[in-house]
Amino acid sequence: MKSRLVAAGNGMAGVRAVEEVLARGGAEQFEITIFGDEPYGNYTRILRSNVLSGSQDPDEIYLNPKSWYVENKIKLHAGARVTQPLWREPERNSAQGEDVETAGEDFGRCRKASGSVGGDG
Repeated sequence: MKSRLVAAGNGMAGVRAVEEVLARGGAEQFEITIFGDEPYGNYTRILRSNVLSGSQDPDEIYLNPKSWYVENKIKLHAGARVTQPLWREPERNSAQGEDVETAGEDFGRCRKASGSVGGDG
């Protein structure tokens, strides 16, 4: 049986850590889950201003589109902000309107990689 690995953060730091785990054979060792506050895959925030100015298409700044998660058998909770440690009250971990159902899931290893918070977050 595989161990569970969760990354609380779908930004550049969290996904880079997961990429390193995968590169070291982690797909055979772990069932991987990633929680991300934004409703899409991982993108480079450095180029976000180019998208806002219209000089670059949003699809051009993705580092890992949603298909990457599927291909790597990663369970992605996109649009689900983790508001408390996953091991305290597992049935209520998301700040979004609909809680992420993690009741009964044992996250053996957790990496907090929430990055910076912009705007009203």
